[in-house]
Amino acid sequence: SLAFAGRAKLKRVDLSGGAAMTLCDLAIGRGGAWNDQGVILFSDRSKGLLRIPASGGTPVSVKRLSPESGESANYYPQFLPGGEKFLYWARFNDPEKSGIYLGSLDGKPPALVQRTAFAGVYDRASKALLYVQDSQTLMARRMELDPPRLTGDPLTAAEQLNVVAANGY
Repeated sequence: SLAFAGRAKLKRVDLSGGAAMTLCDLAIGRGGAWNDQGVILFSDRSKGLLRIPASGGTPVSVKRLSPESGESANYYPQFLPGGEKFLYWARFNDPEKSGIYLGSLDGKPPALVQRTAFAGVYDRASKALLYVQDSQTLMARRMELDPPRLTGDPLTAAEQLNVVAANGY
């Protein structure tokens, strides 16, 4: 199956065909992930990160926005192997706080993994976090999962990028 946002709804459609099934309402989505346990984690622009069973139901908050701390967005969640922990990008009014954060379905407080103005992605093959630095350089840095942490020095993967509005402002 494939989950997607459309017409203010989070929907799911079987790849073998058939009509799309509405899972829940969704104001403005900014990314989502689906783990092996049938949990869909998704961003709703005004609510933060929510979870819902792949069969549908009422979304449950996993990570609420914290406007009092200057946090204005939680976007692009990605499950890490195991399906309990995930990465997401958080935007703050203070750019020094914006970055890739580690969250958990069990509700543990999130932890900053890497400061950056853009979303990143964990690459399972290389076991590295890929992220953009200074809007022009793609960096790769080894990410251990138990416990989750960056190790080693960052490596330059690509230079002279032209990254514009990648985070859905």
